[in-house]
Amino acid sequence: MSSEPEEGAPVQPAHEQALPSSRAVHDPVELAAFAKFYREAVPGLIGFLRLLGASYPVAADCVQDTMLKALPPVWGTLTHPRAWCRTTCMHAYRRQAARNREEPVADIVLTDHPLLSSDTDFDELEQRFEVVQLLERLPLRRRQVMVCILDGATYDEIAEALGMTPATVRSTHRYAKLDVARFLGENGGASR
Repeated sequence: MSSEPEEGAPVQPAHEQALPSSRAVHDPVELAAFAKFYREAVPGLIGFLRLLGASYPVAADCVQDTMLKALPPVWGTLTHPRAWCRTTCMHAYRRQAARNREEPVADIVLTDHPLLSSDTDFDELEQRFEVVQLLERLPLRRRQVMVCILDGATYDEIAEALGMTPATVRSTHRYAKLDVARFLGENGGASR
């Protein structure tokens, strides 16, 4: 028997031929590491997208799509999984926002959503970041930079995610901090 395809038979592209074998082998240690990362990262990533202005359902969907992309075997190739997930979530949200420019009539009350566990209080998470109202007042690019900074991203990671130079990120961060200080001065130091 020959390993050559018969003449006239459809030929499967090489990248598709490799998929079944790479997904068939699941390293239990790699899967356990991914599961641990998933449990720890999902609430923070949803909160991150909420700070960027995403609704809970949109944020949860973007995070879920990102986590599906990060599944093994991709997981094993990620050197900085949190930064990769943050960037991928941000891109997913930007694509979603570009497709859907309409304003929802009201927030949907979520019950039993698989990514939003009943013990996760996102209102409390947002209140811990008392800057949400301040961030909403910033221009989009400054808000994106500030949210990434609050999420622990470096200037280099932000530059890569937003398509800017690190120097531009630093400058944008500086102007955003000045805006926030001005907002605080207008409100007598209160964020509301």
